[in-house]
Amino acid sequence: MSSLAPAYINAIRAILPKAQMIDDISRRRAYATDASFYQLIPQLVLKVSSIEQMQSILKTSQTHNVSVTFRAAGTSLSGQAVSDSVLLLLDEHWRGHEIINDGQQIKLQPGVIGAQANQYLAPYHRKIGPDPASINTCKIGGIAANNAPASRMRPRKSLLSATVRPVWWVTTTAVASDRVDCSVSISSAFSFRFT
Repeated sequence: MSSLAPAYINAIRAILPKAQMIDDISRRRAYATDASFYQLIPQLVLKVSSIEQMQSILKTSQTHNVSVTFRAAGTSLSGQAVSDSVLLLLDEHWRGHEIINDGQQIKLQPGVIGAQANQYLAPYHRKIGPDPASINTCKIGGIAANNAPASRMRPRKSLLSATVRPVWWVTTTAVASDRVDCSVSISSAFSFRFT
């Protein structure tokens, strides 16, 4: 299947059901490219359904010194969504949203498509601040991870700024001469506040 250690594969199998693991070459090859011209075939593709699964996968990957790459919609033009190691995908369970303070804020999970976020905000005459050219297909996780800019000037009434709380962040807990030990915190959503 791949050059990943059998101990790592077995540990991942204890976390995810087989249906959430892509290990055959034909389907892994489908994830070898994004919207860029780069091509790397992942050794393993994992479809993650929950925060608990994500935490376990990240901890296991750190323990086994295996690199992981996150992929949202794969609309990156610079190759950020390809990997020759382990590729993590968020499944349909990461598409929640919550309108807060009568449309003054919106809380979005990373699997929400950017245009959908704007549809949720339309009754409040608001839009999210980022406006990448791929807004109809890119996801909030990728928009935030890539610090996606606006592709065009927005009308004056729509100029909004947003503060984004990351989906996951790494906190260094100890540093040794040859290794950094980290703890991973994961939030299930981004929070945009309009100013």
